[in-house]
Amino acid sequence: MSSPGKYDALSKFLNNQDKTEQTIHLSFKKIEGIINEPLPPSARKYSAWWGNDAKTHPQGQSWVEAGWKVDGVDLSNEQVTLIRA
Repeated sequence: MSSPGKYDALSKFLNNQDKTEQTIHLSFKKIEGIINEPLPPSARKYSAWWGNDAKTHPQGQSWVEAGWKVDGVDLSNEQVTLIRA
């Protein structure tokens, strides 16, 4: 992984999930607890923020490098669904 960043704790959390788990649902609040800071306002406004882009988005890098990808985002209920890549 690249230099330490804001979303490294999320990557670590995902790496520590039981290998039999194929899907995980996380609330935005849970993610904020994992990274120990608020998500940016764009995370609550734009589903594109949750894209699986590891090259230009550090948040995307955190789950892609951990072997996960975002399968769905529910902005109104502030939930994200990740599946094993």
